[in-house]
Amino acid sequence: MILKTKILFTCLILTVLAMGCHTMNRKNNQQEAAGKNKERPVDLIILAGQSNMVGSGQKKEINYKGISKHITYYNFGKTSRLTPASDSSFGPELGICDELSANFPDREFIILKYAIGGSSLYDWGVDYDPEKVAEMGSPKFGKLYDSLVEYTHQINSSKRVRPIAMVWMQGETDARFPVAGKDYYTSFRKLIDKIRKDTDQQDLPVIYGRINPVTERYPGAELVRKAQEKTEKDVAYTYMVPTEGLDKKQDELHYSSEGLIELGHRFGKVLADLIKKKD
Repeated sequence: MILKTKILFTCLILTVLAMGCHTMNRKNNQQEAAGKNKERPVDLIILAGQSNMVGSGQKKEINYKGISKHITYYNFGKTSRLTPASDSSFGPELGICDELSANFPDREFIILKYAIGGSSLYDWGVDYDPEKVAEMGSPKFGKLYDSLVEYTHQINSSKRVRPIAMVWMQGETDARFPVAGKDYYTSFRKLIDKIRKDTDQQDLPVIYGRINPVTERYPGAELVRKAQEKTEKDVAYTYMVPTEGLDKKQDELHYSSEGLIELGHRFGKVLADLIKKKD
């Protein structure tokens, strides 16, 4: 009887010890996982450019259901009058969000948009030249690249982020002036080099839309398009997205609500493919 009691007592102690070890291992695993999640930066996607990135699409014209709870969207976009973009309007970001949600339903993203209607690449220039900016007609914009970097730092200070791509829709203003069209390739390449350096991402993908305004009214359009094509050919990790066939407004320059949704999907598909390849 005494021996039987000792055996039962010993078994009980071993069981308690085993449970304790299991609990400790589980807690350690949970803490380790929590630590990794805490350290993992959130993917940041930068959207920049001019009016077709600001967007004049109207949410009331589409079946807008909001964006995923896993996507945080910051809109610092402004019109050519430097008034904040309306909450009722949208640009390509909605289509981009659709693609991200469809391909990565549980992944967290931050999208930061800073675009100014009517801005030329001189306004975004790394080598900011006030005289060239004045020729474009909008010296009031100031140094847009510096503002973009400042907004990026603001986001990074509140939450640890990792820039994974820049999406760019710009060039229509430059297409009005042949001199700006001639400078576009050099200026765009400098901008790409600078954003990669400042984000510490030397292979940061830059995805951009091919401009397609009416050539008769935009004498520098073909020069800008050639610069965009040359950029994709010469500069690694750059991806030009076709814009042919997108629905436009009556001015034949700005994309309609339908056109902006489709533009966003085109950007988003390229972006999603790049993320999958890098994961």
